[in-house]
Amino acid sequence: MEFLKKEQVSGIVKEITPAQILFASTSQPDYSMSRCFLIQIDYGDYIVLEGGHCSCYDFDEVEWSGTSYTGEELKKLASSTWLNDYADTKELAIFVQRYIGK
Repeated sequence: MEFLKKEQVSGIVKEITPAQILFASTSQPDYSMSRCFLIQIDYGDYIVLEGGHCSCYDFDEVEWSGTSYTGEELKKLASSTWLNDYADTKELAIFVQRYIGK
């Protein structure tokens, strides 16, 4: 696991291709919203991008955060109660448990 620097995340966001997006989730429309993406960088290397905004901004104005994981790290994280306790990441945990490393 590695937390990515702001500059790294900006570069990744600009270069993502649709084929790299394995999972995407958007919270329910509300005053503030969040999004979560699972991006495959290379076989066995993934990045989880997360961002949010309040109603005064759009997702174009979001400052994204990113963390890189190996497939094994993702599977461990997906089986943890921490990831499964939050609505925004529970769907990601289910996806990882079903599809990553199978």
